[in-house]
Amino acid sequence: MFQERRLLYKFCSKKNGYKVKKSLRYLREIILKILYELEINKMSTLGSLLERYGEHMHEEDLEFIKVRAEGIVENKVSIEKLLDGLSVEWPTERMVLTDKLIMEIAIFEINFLGLSPSIAINEAVELSKLYGTEKSYKFVNGILSKVASSKKS
Repeated sequence: MFQERRLLYKFCSKKNGYKVKKSLRYLREIILKILYELEINKMSTLGSLLERYGEHMHEEDLEFIKVRAEGIVENKVSIEKLLDGLSVEWPTERMVLTDKLIMEIAIFEINFLGLSPSIAINEAVELSKLYGTEKSYKFVNGILSKVASSKKS
């Protein structure tokens, strides 16, 4: 816990008394960590995790995280149903958890927030290179490309 707080402080540090804004990719990493902890630790609540991660964060960054994390949690059933429909051979129960969560973030951003599919897919692929297995980024790219295709038609 102490080490996590130090890392959190390091990445969310203040500069000249002001909270420094972070990159959107970094914020998506925080969203991934929050969603992961919600899946793994059933005692965790979204509110407590947002409070912990947002402690040293700029208000706009926290809002970015909050909108996405709350939206994904609220729409989890429909997002997973869409994922199941796109990956027939790999139902969500069989997916690597980080891959599934990364795709949930991208799907939410595309379908609910109207983010450009190319941006959402690129961000998801980069996250999967950091947090997934060796081949995760290919899997994530393939599934999300289907989301983009279905969005066009």
